[in-house]
Amino acid sequence: MLRLLLIKYIIFLVVIWIVLDQLTFIMPAEALLIATAAAIASYLLSDLAVLPTWGNAAASAADFFTVWAVVWGSQLLWRILNIGLPDAIVCAALITAAEWFLHPLILLRRAGAVRSRT
Repeated sequence: MLRLLLIKYIIFLVVIWIVLDQLTFIMPAEALLIATAAAIASYLLSDLAVLPTWGNAAASAADFFTVWAVVWGSQLLWRILNIGLPDAIVCAALITAAEWFLHPLILLRRAGAVRSRT
């Protein structure tokens, strides 16, 4: 499970850094902070709460809105970032596409962990 969470974090970091660096010239430290906040929020909301109950489609939708809110909302903390709405939507869409394929692996890993305990 730890490997999947690391993959998730790397996806967030790479997408946010590349997209926002190309569109808004974000610094690596700022990308690291935004990616960390987005990954934690996405894990807590999407992977732990939504995915086991409502499945992949709902978890992916939750991922999209969570990532969008964190990325676009980060400009409220740093007014110099100048992250536009389209920039945040591009980040959220790319991460959601990757998460669509990661969610089934998380469910399989979680199911395997439950079976091994019984």
